[in-house]
Amino acid sequence: MELIIDSRENSDFSSEVIRKANRINVLNKKEFLEIGDYVIGDACFEAKSAQDFLQSIMNKRIWTQVDNMDKNYNSNFVVIYGTAEQAVVKVMKYIKLDSNQSRHQMKNKLILQFKGAIGRLRLDYGINVIWRDTVEDAAEELVTLAKMIPVKRQIITPKTLKRVATQDVRVDMLTTIKGISQKKAEELLEEYGCIMEIGDCKPSEITIIKGIGKTVADRILNILNSEEKVKQ
Repeated sequence: MELIIDSRENSDFSSEVIRKANRINVLNKKEFLEIGDYVIGDACFEAKSAQDFLQSIMNKRIWTQVDNMDKNYNSNFVVIYGTAEQAVVKVMKYIKLDSNQSRHQMKNKLILQFKGAIGRLRLDYGINVIWRDTVEDAAEELVTLAKMIPVKRQIITPKTLKRVATQDVRVDMLTTIKGISQKKAEELLEEYGCIMEIGDCKPSEITIIKGIGKTVADRILNILNSEEKVKQ
């Protein structure tokens, strides 16, 4: 199995990924990718410098990208290299401050947006986020995962049950499904009324909930309707 690198990727990061992949014998090639920057098997990686990530938050492009990833791949990763502070310093060069806002206030606001978006990716979209300060460290982690993904290995699943965190057992049950946050569970119940009704939906009906793509929708229906043991 090969690591496919988008043919448009010509950054220092992509060069480092290729170098590290060759070093540990991960087959790789460049090819046009409609979605994501790196793909291996059913895993998709979107890689961004910290500055690019912050700009994609501001123009909202990141949410379209992760929606497309979720609809087409089972395992999805956003890889970020660089610090939030570095990103903010660069982006602020192009931002015009209003008269009631200081540079310090704007800097703090942007850092909060940066870190908040990472939280949203993890909690609302079920995206795996890799955030490292340097190109080298981020590339190392991507290539290490690419080396592991094709290997058939026993998946170790914790035996402990998820702690009940809300006042609604229906919500707690739905949030045990990978990719379903408390917010998404509450929106599903608000839209369809009960878990039985959710189980009777078509995938296209479930994907009307923001942040739920086809992969997660299929997973929900498989779990709710399966008569056999289900492994996530």
